[in-house]
Amino acid sequence: MSHNVVAEPKPKNQQQWKMAASGAGVIVCRRIEAGLEVLLSMRAKIVGEGFGITGGGFVKCDALLAMPIGTVIQTADEAFGEACEENGGFETVISKDAFLERAQSVCQIHARIDDLNEVHVANMYALRAQSTAEWNQFKALPPGIEDGGKSERSGPLLPYVVRWSSPIDRRKPERFVTIENPEGWQLRLSDFFHPHEFHAIATIAWYEQNGKLW
Repeated sequence: MSHNVVAEPKPKNQQQWKMAASGAGVIVCRRIEAGLEVLLSMRAKIVGEGFGITGGGFVKCDALLAMPIGTVIQTADEAFGEACEENGGFETVISKDAFLERAQSVCQIHARIDDLNEVHVANMYALRAQSTAEWNQFKALPPGIEDGGKSERSGPLLPYVVRWSSPIDRRKPERFVTIENPEGWQLRLSDFFHPHEFHAIATIAWYEQNGKLW
């Protein structure tokens, strides 16, 4: 007598596929007549040179694993923590609670990356300055000093202008915007250590173009 043998399905994502490294980031921005202005960082050699967003990094999953099963943390809180680590005094400009209320989740992506993690899942937040005074406070923040006396940021935060002249495709927004300094020098994808950060900035432009930026 023959029997039909049905293979038992394997549970998804149980060491069958490489899991993405979870990260969170912040892009401080403001509206200007030409479009948007954003605050970018120049990354230090210890974390890989190149342009970067205002602040960001990996979610501290080791801390979460030490918590009881069922614990939920806010990814925005992780983004806030990273911004504080990379920008000295960030928490003096905006509190953790105010950040949770104001930070707008604008970009949730998985990106293929040329590093040991190979895949990043990035959760990016736009934080729009509410006044010129607040903008200037963020802009003046010095590089944060982390454990060991090192800084992941090299030099001051840099204001760059984001422009667009046609409808932006949300799936490929980086094709429709330019990011340039006050002298008109344009950044390319390759100028960013993580090219998906260019994508995240361009996504904020899509939100602004469509009247969805808080």
